[in-house]
Formats: sequence, C-alpha cells, structure tokens
Amino acid sequence: MQPIPIDDILHLVKSAYQNTANGAEIEELYADDIIEYLGELDFEQKEDLILKLTHIASAFNTIKKLFQLEIAKDLPDNGGVRGHSLVFRRTSKPKFVVKEMSLLKEYLKRDWDAVFRADNSTLRRSALKAIAERNGDNPDSIIEEYFDIEWSEPQLTITDIKSSPKHYADREIGVIYDPREERNIDG
Repeated sequence: MQPIPIDDILHLVKSAYQNTANGAEIEELYADDIIEYLGELDFEQKEDLILKLTHIASAFNTIKKLFQLEIAKDLPDNGGVRGHSLVFRRTSKPKFVVKEMSLLKEYLKRDWDAVFRADNSTLRRSALKAIAERNGDNPDSIIEEYFDIEWSEPQLTITDIKSSPKHYADREIGVIYDPREERNIDG
C-alpha cells in the first residue's frame, strides 16, 4: 500500500480555501477532483485518507482553540470587541449555589415553587427579586445573603455582527468593550 502524502491533502484544502467562499462552492468546484482522486485508490488507501483527514481536522480544531484562548485573554470578563464582520466576546455565566437550604426555605415559605423550577435545579432570579421586593427587602441583599455565586470559566464567543448584542453594531472596530468601565462612567 502506497501511503497518501499529507501534502496532497493540504494542497487540496489550501486550494479550496483560496478559491471558494463557502462549503457549497467547494462541493461544486471540487466534487469531480474528489471522485477522480478516490477512483485511483484502493480501499486501504481510502481508509488511510480518511484517517489523515480526521487527524488534520482534529489538529486544525486544536490550533483554532488555542488561538481563541489567546484572543480571550485580551478581553475583559463579559466584554468584547467588534471586528469588521465578527464580534469576539468573552462570556461567563453565574451559577447560584444555595448557602444554607433550610434558611432559604424558611425565607421563601410557600413561594418556593415560584423561585425554583420543578426539578429544583434552576433558580428564577426575577421571581426571587419580586418576592424580596414584595417582602420589603433589598433583592440584591437577599441574593447575597442566601447564595454563593460561582462563575463559569470564561469562553470566547465569536458571532457575526447581526447575531451579536445590538450595542456592538455601533462600536468602533477594534475598540475593546469593558462593561465594568461603562457602568462606572454612567454612575
């Protein structure tokens, strides 16, 4: 069995990248080349080809992930930056962990079902805040008193401008948005 040179595969991928805009164009322009290429291979060579393509795709995704992690390091928590066509955002989500369940149950009494979903795993913060206000308490103080907030590991989210939060559309390209700074400026 003659192994398939990786350079041949990479040349085809590079050519498809340079000459096309999307997957449909790649299929249209390269389908005949693929059929011809595969026609010259026996089954073992086809297997070798698929294994190499799988490994190349895995290596590509790993390299892409490393780039994304480095880009994320340049962004503030829950901040982002607008590019020409993409928005890069570093996001993390809060998880509210009950400090002392019996104390929370005592505070909520019959309102327990309004605050927690049926499986008791998801907190409805808006319901808890409404109950706190109804009871004459400061909602933020109630959350602070009964919950520890754990933040998820920040993730880099890359979306096109149309799919991003609206405030990114009006931002200058390349200027980093830090929500903490804007909150401090606005008071």
